[in-house]
Amino acid sequence: MGTCSSGTCTMPAAQTCPNVCVLSAGGCKDCTPNTKQCSSGGIPQLCSSGGTWQNQTACATGTSCLAGDCKCSQTTCGGACVDTGSDPKNCGSCGHDCLGGTCSGGQCQPSAVVSNTGDNVRAFAIDSTYVYYQAQDSTGFVNAYRIDKRTVNGSNSPPLYVGTYSNNFPGVIGSTLFSSDRGGCGMCNIGSCSTLGATPGTGDIIPFKNPAPRYFAQYDDLVNRTSFTWYSTTKVSEAHYSEIPPYTASSWEYPSYFAFGDVVYWIRTLFDAGYNPTDVSLYSVGVSNTTQSSHLAGSMTPLAGVVIVDVNAQSVLLDSGTGELLRVPLPGGKGGAAPDVLVTLSATPATLEGAVEDATGVYWIEGDGTMYQCSAANCTTSKKNLALGLNCNGYLFLDQDTSALYWGDIGTHQVMRLVK
Repeated sequence: MGTCSSGTCTMPAAQTCPNVCVLSAGGCKDCTPNTKQCSSGGIPQLCSSGGTWQNQTACATGTSCLAGDCKCSQTTCGGACVDTGSDPKNCGSCGHDCLGGTCSGGQCQPSAVVSNTGDNVRAFAIDSTYVYYQAQDSTGFVNAYRIDKRTVNGSNSPPLYVGTYSNNFPGVIGSTLFSSDRGGCGMCNIGSCSTLGATPGTGDIIPFKNPAPRYFAQYDDLVNRTSFTWYSTTKVSEAHYSEIPPYTASSWEYPSYFAFGDVVYWIRTLFDAGYNPTDVSLYSVGVSNTTQSSHLAGSMTPLAGVVIVDVNAQSVLLDSGTGELLRVPLPGGKGGAAPDVLVTLSATPATLEGAVEDATGVYWIEGDGTMYQCSAANCTTSKKNLALGLNCNGYLFLDQDTSALYWGDIGTHQVMRLVK
C-alpha cells in the first residue's frame, strides 16, 4: 500500500496509481469518491465509491460541461436552455413567439395566418382580435373575411360580405365593415351585412388603416377640387373640408388620399397650361379643425407620380414613383420642404409593394419580394433583410399591429404574418 505525504504518493515498486493517492482502507485510488470533473471530451464524470472516474450523461445541445456539471451555454428561458437565434418560441428573446414562423438569426420569419384564400388576397384591416382580408372566390366575386390574427395556417370561414367582381373593402371601424362596388360605397354591421346600406356621400371612402378612426371620410366626386366629409358610423355628418386650388394653376389633380385617425392626408399636383407640374405638395386636415390645412411637404415637382403609401403615428411614407421610399415626419412635417429620401430601392424592378413604420423603424417590401427594416434616423447603416420571396399586392397592403406585420400573398393565396 502506498503512503501519502505532502501531496505525494509513494508507491511500492510493484504498484502504480494513475492520478492521485487517497489514504483509505482501499489503498491508492484514481479520485476521491463522489467528486466531479469534465473529461477531455467535455463529458461529465463522477468518481465512484471505488475511486475511479465514471462517465455520466453527455450534455444536451446548448449546454456544456463545467466543473463536472452540464451548464446552459445559451439562454435559459423558463428553466429550459434555448438558442434564441433559432428557437421559434423564444426568437431573439425569451417568450418571443414566431406564431408558426421559423426563427433565423434571432428574427422571426413569415408564417401563414390563413391559406387557400382565393385569388388577389389582400389584408385590409386589423383590430385587437382579427385580421380582415378580401379575396376572389371561384366565381370571381370579391368577398370579405376575417380570422383570429394568431391563427396558424387556418382556413376561410364563411364570408362576412359577399361582393361582386369589382368590390373593394376600405376598412373596418368597430363592428362596421365598409365596402365599395363600381364607385358606390356601402357599410354593414359585421354579422348582419345588410342593415346599414349605402354611405351618405357621393364618392369613394378614403382608405384608412389600423388603428381605426372614430369617423370615416368620403370625398365628393362631383366637384373638381378636394372636397370631403367625415361621417360617423351612424351616417351623421361630423365635419366637411373643401378647398379651391390657386387661380394661377391651369389645372390640378388629387392623385392620392389617406386617413389616419381622424386626419386626412392628400397629395395635390398643380399644372401650367402645358400640363407641366408646377407644384406637388402633401397636405393634411383634421376633423377637429377644418378651417386650415397643414402643408406637410412640397418641392416634389419632378415627382408628379408620387403617392401616399402609409400614414402612421411617426410619419407619412411616400412612393416617389422613381424608385425611392420617401418619409415626412409627423406631427409637424417638413414645413413645405421636400420629403426625406429614406432609401433608394435596390430591387429590379425598383417598385414598392408596401411600407409601414412603428416606433422602432420602417418596414417595406420591394418589387422582388424582399422585406427590409431600418431605423428612420439612419436607414443607410441600419438596413437589414427580414424575409425573401414575398409576393405582395401593391400599395396600402402591408399592415401592422403592435406585434406583427400582415399582408396578402397573391402568389401563394395566403394571408401572411411576420412577428416583429
